[in-house]
Amino acid sequence: MQVGFHSGRRHHAQLEEVLVDQNLHSNTILSFIGNGKSVIQEHPIPRLMLEADTKYKAKLGRQSKTLKAAVTEYRRRYDRAPPKGFDAWWNFAQKHKVKMIDEYDSLMDDLKPFWGLPGEELRRRSTQVGHLPSIDLVRIRNGSARLDINPDFNDTEVSARARGFSSMIKDFVETVCLSCFFISYY
Repeated sequence: MQVGFHSGRRHHAQLEEVLVDQNLHSNTILSFIGNGKSVIQEHPIPRLMLEADTKYKAKLGRQSKTLKAAVTEYRRRYDRAPPKGFDAWWNFAQKHKVKMIDEYDSLMDDLKPFWGLPGEELRRRSTQVGHLPSIDLVRIRNGSARLDINPDFNDTEVSARARGFSSMIKDFVETVCLSCFFISYY
């Protein structure tokens, strides 16, 4: 009989001792196996956890250790120079002990469709989105954030996410360029 989180591992000497001490025999407890054997095939979860941990540690070991290395990695991955203020971001990330300093592939993938739009079209669409009833705006200008709360949306949590977002960025808002963030209630 195997129990516990790592029960998929074979050869549990301590467990076998408990079974003997309690006069229990695994072949009677696990008689549902049919052949009287107390051996359960190894469960895949512990092996998968070990593989994931190994991959995580390897990825962690490959992270940039210096600003210069981070800039080089950014250029290699995204085929462009890092954005303005990357050095300030690096300092912020170091101060807050960010572990995965180079891992922004999914963010860049999310932004890909927008790179193809001219700035004018992006601004036009943004204005349209800003008028939707369930959207609040957090506008960044001149180093401060301003909330544009939609008064037409009636909900007990009106603007909670926009206020939370604004609060999250308050320590570095002065480094954020002119921006407009759309915060959905959903």
